[in-house]
Amino acid sequence: LVCIDFDGTAVDYDGEQAFIHPLMADLLNRLSERKIRWCVNSGRSVDDQRRIIRLSQARGLEHPPCALLCSEAFIFREDRGEYVSSEPWNSHAWILLRRFHERVQRAITPRLEDWKERYTPDVRIGEGFTVFCVSTEDGGADRFSAELAVAVSGIPHMEITRNGGWVVVLPDQLGKGNVLKHFYREIRGSRESTLAIGDHLNDVSMLNGKAAKWVGCPGDAEPAVLETVRGAGGHVASIAGPEGTAEVIRRLVFENA
Repeated sequence: LVCIDFDGTAVDYDGEQAFIHPLMADLLNRLSERKIRWCVNSGRSVDDQRRIIRLSQARGLEHPPCALLCSEAFIFREDRGEYVSSEPWNSHAWILLRRFHERVQRAITPRLEDWKERYTPDVRIGEGFTVFCVSTEDGGADRFSAELAVAVSGIPHMEITRNGGWVVVLPDQLGKGNVLKHFYREIRGSRESTLAIGDHLNDVSMLNGKAAKWVGCPGDAEPAVLETVRGAGGHVASIAGPEGTAEVIRRLVFENA
């Protein structure tokens, strides 16, 4: 199983439309010749991921993913060309998120107005989610993440994940690493037969060697990701972005076969 992140790792852009980079699409198509499945593990929603897959198929992707792992919480498995909810996992994850974020939102309410004034974040709060987007200039996202961690420190089993300026609070039972582990157990896979590739802080939990034996990242990944991949004995590409991800797949899948 090859598990890839999307943004910064596998996709290219045509204006606001994202699609799988042509070099990556070619490599993913070649995986089918070896009967190797692949999945997406992205913070994007399932609707976003479906759109990217459809656009990529129109541009030459012939070997679609066997599953979409979405929002660091949910799994949608391919079934006759559609992506359907994996149950009971998704229902249990949704109940966990609703209860968890009720506590998170109570904890942060006293700080919200101050944060809005000092960080001018894009705040997205609702049933089952608490998300902020903060400018990364001058370390703003780092400072905000630290203050958010203090505000929610009394909530057990909590973690904060980052993707650039996007700051997300999650229960530690979820996150990309845990969702990946559950998925490959569903399909009777294993850590030993899984390659995971990502580039941002929210990818660390699937790149630290616990969720996947084989790990890699593009050459321009976040410093913490580079350190994590090296520490897990993985491959750091010599080039950036999707071309770097393609290098990882060539090295760890095709050259090591």
